[in-house]
Amino acid sequence: MLDVDTNGSNVNLGITGSTNVASTVNLANTTGNSTQIVNIGSSSSANNAVLIQGGSTASAVALQTAAGGTIQIGSTTTTGIQNINIGTDSTAGSVSGITIGSSAAASSQIATFMKLVALRPIRYLTMLLHSM
Repeated sequence: MLDVDTNGSNVNLGITGSTNVASTVNLANTTGNSTQIVNIGSSSSANNAVLIQGGSTASAVALQTAAGGTIQIGSTTTTGIQNINIGTDSTAGSVSGITIGSSAAASSQIATFMKLVALRPIRYLTMLLHSM
């Protein structure tokens, strides 16, 4: 479950390769009330890249917080242009579905705003431009 390649500078955690065995890797996973920080990659070099992949199930990749938590995408301190692509795919015939604010238990502010924009697009776009 732990493999260190000192020649190639690789560290493998969990089952790797084509082995058909379920595995779980826990990083900073505790129920204690202390801060757990997990750093993966770095933004200090243009050559750094982080790839997170999942399978084809509904929960293939999930970002979750506890009640009141926040998921931040993009930097809040870096100046300059940042691109965030959602659902982009260069494969011909592919379809990307994006759901924002979907919940059976609560209403969504985004969905409500989008419905209002759809009903009166000029009015709400004008209000948005004036608020900038």
